[in-house]
Amino acid sequence: MVMHPFVEPTSFLRRALQALCLGCVAMATAHAQLPQAADLAALEQQGYVPLDRIATPLLAVANQLQQPDVARVVLYSGRMELPAAQQRDAQALQSNDQFVRHDALQRLMPLLEARARQVASATGFLVPVRAALGPYDFQRHRFALSLQLRLQPAHALRGYFCAGAYAQDRYARLSACVQPTNWDRGSLAFEYVVADDERAAEAFHSEFQRHQFGFFLVVTRDGALRGAPRPPLTYGYFPRTRVAEVQPVRVLGLVVLDPQGRVLSRTAMPD
Repeated sequence: MVMHPFVEPTSFLRRALQALCLGCVAMATAHAQLPQAADLAALEQQGYVPLDRIATPLLAVANQLQQPDVARVVLYSGRMELPAAQQRDAQALQSNDQFVRHDALQRLMPLLEARARQVASATGFLVPVRAALGPYDFQRHRFALSLQLRLQPAHALRGYFCAGAYAQDRYARLSACVQPTNWDRGSLAFEYVVADDERAAEAFHSEFQRHQFGFFLVVTRDGALRGAPRPPLTYGYFPRTRVAEVQPVRVLGLVVLDPQGRVLSRTAMPD
């Protein structure tokens, strides 16, 4: 998640974010399934790996990184997710000089192998979603909240999170994708933010527009990685990306992070 300057959220902002729920019904039993963590680092320590353009392909090829072509595609496709010091090496993976490509790959492999171990042993994953607020409902005292899976590229498939690639030819790339089994854009879960006081609602709307909060579904694997759906699913432009493997996941809940990675809200998925 990109970090930005951030003003400490008001107490109302924290209360409002904590109200993300289905009909504001208390779900204490479901909350027990969610990891209890104060920030992103604590979530990662508990084994919840954020999915991005490097981690997502590793769902399918974590054990195939000894194949140089696989490692190069994963790293180059996800180069913007790498630390700044490693992005130049990732760019060199496209060099016409085979020795330059080899040297860059050797420098990057320890980082990639560490990510692969994280993915292979993960307790669960954090799947980014895009959030949008609807107009304030003055009768019901709430904002409608619209969530959709945050996909790479943006023009992608409904119900899938796809990011990065692990193979590429002249015409297409191959991607592993995540598909929630108990949530989609049509789900009623996480459908609004309550704000009883209109002045506070106005303040919340302003804060939401000014700050880039991170919305993440907390998920766990719901079965084994499976092969490509039929008919084949593709997305993007040239080269198009084809969905080659799909990891079904069960949504435990939604967490909202501030730009410093602190957890502002956690809401359980209703049963």
